[in-house]
Amino acid sequence: MMKVAVLLATYNGGCFLQEQLDSLFIQTYKDFTIYISDDGSIDETTKTIAECELKYPDMVHNISTPVPTGSAYKNFL
Repeated sequence: MMKVAVLLATYNGGCFLQEQLDSLFIQTYKDFTIYISDDGSIDETTKTIAECELKYPDMVHNISTPVPTGSAYKNFL
């Protein structure tokens, strides 16, 4: 089986993020890594990301940059 990389761009999605991540964690296929890049959220998004990184250190990686990009397109680059 191949390992899957999930790329997740976030911005002020704190009220939806935990549910979205939970939906990934309950999948039957478990050989995946989630790379999250936040674009300067000012809500609970960054807290949720940090908590998931601590809970799933081998599966969740925060790759956010300190300077927001201002667009989903640039966030994925």
